[in-house]
Amino acid sequence: MMTTDKTGEERRKYKRVNLNVPVEYEIFRALSQSLVTKDKAMKYEALCENISAGGIQLISDIDMQPEQILKLKILHSGEPRINAHATVRWSAFDKRLGKYRIGLEFYYLKDDCRKYIFSLTGENLN
Repeated sequence: MMTTDKTGEERRKYKRVNLNVPVEYEIFRALSQSLVTKDKAMKYEALCENISAGGIQLISDIDMQPEQILKLKILHSGEPRINAHATVRWSAFDKRLGKYRIGLEFYYLKDDCRKYIFSLTGENLN
């Protein structure tokens, strides 16, 4: 989550760190039927670019629409360390990478997963 201060400068609620690890995801729900894949069990893969306790940025071959809901499994040290549900907030094509950058906001994240993210970012859990 981002806020803007009086000078118009962006301020994030949580500290964000680069974390280049694989992410498995499913399109869980979307606002309209036209945005939902027919095979709801289909799993996709992406790469985590960075993460905070509030959200994650993915690098993906697939474009996504704002408000789509994803079920995420974030793999770290070779095992699923973070399971979460997140809402797509934005998607932009990165010409340099030839892939999409996807900004997601967590809306369901278990306490142990949030604690793990805080341990990665070095933030204190308040």
